[in-house]
Amino acid sequence: MDWLIWIFYGMVVGSIFIALPEIPQRAKSFRRGAKGIKYTPLTLLVLLGSAIGAFLLAEALPILKWSWLGYNIIFGPPGGEEGIGIGTAVILIIALLGCFLFNYWEEKNFRESYPLVALWALLHLIMGISLWAVIPIFCSGLFFKHIYDKYSVDHAYVAHFTTNASLIICLILLTVV
Repeated sequence: MDWLIWIFYGMVVGSIFIALPEIPQRAKSFRRGAKGIKYTPLTLLVLLGSAIGAFLLAEALPILKWSWLGYNIIFGPPGGEEGIGIGTAVILIIALLGCFLFNYWEEKNFRESYPLVALWALLHLIMGISLWAVIPIFCSGLFFKHIYDKYSVDHAYVAHFTTNASLIICLILLTVV
């Protein structure tokens, strides 16, 4: 199964390299929707609250702990007692760039309707997340949809990116501290 994770890493990094020319457009989108940053703390609260509830539900229904890989590809295979390691910190930095490039696409294509928000949440299963994690991702997606509907795709993009960036930065700090 180790070869499978390297295929996914290759696909992610390859996609990022292909999308690098979009950086100027994403920077413009970020500037247009910069006020979306103010929703990040609330989105993190929605995400954390629903994650706690979903995790408790998974304790009662163990099938919700299932994932096809057994771990999230962003974190890689469990690293044991030594932590996630500096190699994972590099992967997380690459993930940050990927979020900057692809969160706009997610907002543009998955916020037009509630079924698309649900599909977006379910697509995260490809990353190897556990079933229970779809619940908080869906809840945050509903919040991003609200921002999309009330303001714009750019505002939702910035809220989405800064939420993901906050989580990734926390993971990087946990890696190096």
